[in-house]
Amino acid sequence: GQQLSCLYENRRAAGVTSACRVRVEAAVERRERDFRLDYRLRNSCYLDIDRLCQPEMRSVADADAAAGAAGDGDAEGAVISCLRRVQRDIRSPLCLAEVKRVSGVFSSDALADATLHRACIENVQQFCRNVPVADGAVHECLRARIAEDAAEDAAGRKRGVHNRVSDECIAAERDAVAAESRDVLLNPELRDACAP
Repeated sequence: GQQLSCLYENRRAAGVTSACRVRVEAAVERRERDFRLDYRLRNSCYLDIDRLCQPEMRSVADADAAAGAAGDGDAEGAVISCLRRVQRDIRSPLCLAEVKRVSGVFSSDALADATLHRACIENVQQFCRNVPVADGAVHECLRARIAEDAAEDAAGRKRGVHNRVSDECIAAERDAVAAESRDVLLNPELRDACAP
């Protein structure tokens, strides 16, 4: 857990190969889909999860019981999404720091966010398949396509449902934009441009 976090935080350092970076990012993406796989988040946030995210915990338990194993697709990301949504109500400073860390991962890698992944994977495959996953590029691609769709609509040239970003993906991207607006360091472009 801690070693993977350290590797992720230093993945752009001199001497880190692109193969290592890709593998580290993939491992973090898997870990962030289920809060139980993230040791730091799980241990820092267990009291806040118990207090603030009981319905999501029940959905994870129900999905596990139905699937017979951890990590059912519909429950993935539910607890992390809850923590991000109720961030203002989190009491533990350590938990808040971990939620911000995970949010930073999601701002760089859209597909690490299980909720956004579920809502947008078909749109990513259709409109952004040649876009690198890291550094916020998938978010940028989806947002550009959403803006194109809106411009086409405004001009009276509505695209067919199969040639536009889905409503579910638009909602997930709006949530991501809202998270970025609460913390400027979650915006990959600003973070990279303004980092010391």
